[in-house]
Amino acid sequence: MFTSEDVNSLYVASQDTRKAFDGVAPTLAALLERNHEINAVVEPAVLFAEFLKSRWPKFQDAQERSRTPQILGPQRYVLKRAA
Repeated sequence: MFTSEDVNSLYVASQDTRKAFDGVAPTLAALLERNHEINAVVEPAVLFAEFLKSRWPKFQDAQERSRTPQILGPQRYVLKRAA
């Protein structure tokens, strides 16, 4: 589950950690559009495998995500373009 103290209404959850991670960027873009009328492209600042390793240094294989805890905490995203 991804939530943020900095972004009201952000809540992305899935039993599959990868799906939740992949859902954050489009959700941020949708919130920018809905709340601020900003058409933006948002991308994760790191790859999924790098994110897992940064949270759990002993985690070696991103394919074994079933052992990954589901509460992941904050993550940085990059606003690539806004119109």
